[in-house]
Amino acid sequence: MAKFKNIKRLVKRIIYTNLISENQLYLTPLLSGQHGIGKSMIIKQLADEIKGTMMVIDGGQLKEGEITGLPLQYQDRDGKISFRFLPYYLVERIQEQEKQIYLKRHKDAPVLDCLLGAENQYQENNLSPEEKMNLLTTGEIKPVILFFDEINRSDTQVYKELMNLLLNHRVNGYVFPWWVFFVAAMNPPTDDGLYFTNDIDPAQLDRFFKLDIAPTSTDFIAYAKEKDFSPLIPDFIKENRTALYQQKDLSNTECVPEPTPRGYEMLDLIFKGLDKLSPMFLPEEMTMKVILEDLSELCISKLGKTTGTLFFDYVKNTLYNVTLDQFLNDDNELSHTKDKLKLMKSDMAEALGVNMISYLKDFAGSLSTNWRKLFELESKIGIFIKTIDKKTRIVFAHQFEDATTRQNQSFVSTYHDIYYHVIQPVFSQEKELKASYKKLK
Repeated sequence: MAKFKNIKRLVKRIIYTNLISENQLYLTPLLSGQHGIGKSMIIKQLADEIKGTMMVIDGGQLKEGEITGLPLQYQDRDGKISFRFLPYYLVERIQEQEKQIYLKRHKDAPVLDCLLGAENQYQENNLSPEEKMNLLTTGEIKPVILFFDEINRSDTQVYKELMNLLLNHRVNGYVFPWWVFFVAAMNPPTDDGLYFTNDIDPAQLDRFFKLDIAPTSTDFIAYAKEKDFSPLIPDFIKENRTALYQQKDLSNTECVPEPTPRGYEMLDLIFKGLDKLSPMFLPEEMTMKVILEDLSELCISKLGKTTGTLFFDYVKNTLYNVTLDQFLNDDNELSHTKDKLKLMKSDMAEALGVNMISYLKDFAGSLSTNWRKLFELESKIGIFIKTIDKKTRIVFAHQFEDATTRQNQSFVSTYHDIYYHVIQPVFSQEKELKASYKKLK
């Protein structure tokens, strides 16, 4: 279950990844949660945040053929009887906006590509990811989020039409422009027969990033304060935290994600987009802690809880490990590796410490006379010591104190500044810990 406060950022990470997809593999978030918990509110807030427009299509109110358009017979200029589909009104608005954007960017008359069809003559979906990001960040193009609500409460035929549109981003030959992002929402199926829902099958689910939402009472209280609710409501929820909404066990009624090759391909796009799409995110959304939190949710969303957790642990322990080369080549403040060091497991941090001591042994001769390099190492090792956990810190300090160079010179004398400024304070901390432990006993 994704944290409610993270849903907006997760959706943004998913839809923006479409900007770098080059093989028409569309990434579409599917929000799943009980009615009235704020699914549409999250998407409206996201649309405002990215300075775009949210358009809502209510699946439960659509009639068959409405979304795909109704056929209209007409006589063309050659006198032939032809027909075309009248597009759904929101689709028509997007087509008109696409035309306006195209004509503004291209002063010359547009050239119709007959193979694409008249409905796609203003298409510009072949721009590079950098061009797309630039157009969005400068505000030259304002994005649109098409929000398909309650997709599984639609009639069976409408449901099929919606799924085709959501998964292929096209309708009756018209390919939606790259600046239109799709988000779907569904109410979980019920086993009490209160209302009809279409069951989403595993093959369809495999095409979505399914994010399960269940806001906590803490989430609601924060929201109530933000919206200036009467104090009576948040105060009541504080005292009656189970009264926010009726929680149901959906484990036996809802289709859950499973690992598939397509799922891994979608996650590959997410990984590739982390650096490429960084200009589209706020600095606080790109910290290592936040990125790892998002990747954990997205891996589970695509691969299921068991495999998703296993895969994320593998990613975290490999992709976000710090090698000795990365450590040595970083600047004095460890700007690129410090966040990773904080998240490293103790065994990996200990292994890095061992490699560091081995490096200091091998190059003691050249390092001992290079004061600038020694100063850099003192700064980096000092940050390393402060960042890793206490147990690993003490182990490293003892290894450093006991180590000798290849020429059998002690580290204490060879690297005396590092020892006295960085290593020795660790032993003081160790004594304090032992003293406090004795008191507890």
